[in-house]
Amino acid sequence: MPRLTGEISEIEKLAKLPSFLEKYGLKNCRVFLTNSSVHLEGLVLPASTGNNGGEGGRWQYRGSIAIRTPDEDIEVDFLDVDRAELV
Repeated sequence: MPRLTGEISEIEKLAKLPSFLEKYGLKNCRVFLTNSSVHLEGLVLPASTGNNGGEGGRWQYRGSIAIRTPDEDIEVDFLDVDRAELV
């Protein structure tokens, strides 16, 4: 499950990433993770986004994307994505 965030810079990232990554939908791409040289390679599946419904009087948002590798579908939190490129 992706992390919830209320930080403005992270919310902006959550707002931009779905459309950016979904343009690669069902295409082979390489997704690089932040703070790491690790990357995933596979098909980008539709994004999952949501919020906490303002629970506790504070809105928080989340988002993730799934990458279909030859072995499995891996869910990646948007906050962990640095960049993506076509393979």
